[in-house]
Amino acid sequence: MKRSFKRCLVWLVSAIALCIAGVGVLAWAMEDYGTKIAPPSKEADLETFLAEGPRILRTEKYLHEGCVFTVLTGKIPDGPSSWIVLPSGPPVYLFDDQGKLSDWVADSGESPWLERWVRESKLLATTEL
Repeated sequence: MKRSFKRCLVWLVSAIALCIAGVGVLAWAMEDYGTKIAPPSKEADLETFLAEGPRILRTEKYLHEGCVFTVLTGKIPDGPSSWIVLPSGPPVYLFDDQGKLSDWVADSGESPWLERWVRESKLLATTEL
């Protein structure tokens, strides 16, 4: 009886330690991924972003409610944090007609507002970088 209790206790402690380690790895991965895709600053303009920000794969210009917006599609970063976080789409950054960062999403595959915004806008130009 004592032996099976000891075995269960060892199993329970091991399972708890494994869960804590898993949460730690997930927290690290989310922080690392977020750091790699975050804009250089909240006040970043388009030129600063292109010089200092994350890698960009595509630039699109849209006409939305009378203004021309620039949409930058980023590259999903390489490395273990991306393998753990598993984003369903690349990061996307939205700049207004003054070149100021209006909004951004870390995972465009999980962004209904971005899909709706694109659907309501007219594509003017696309450039692959």
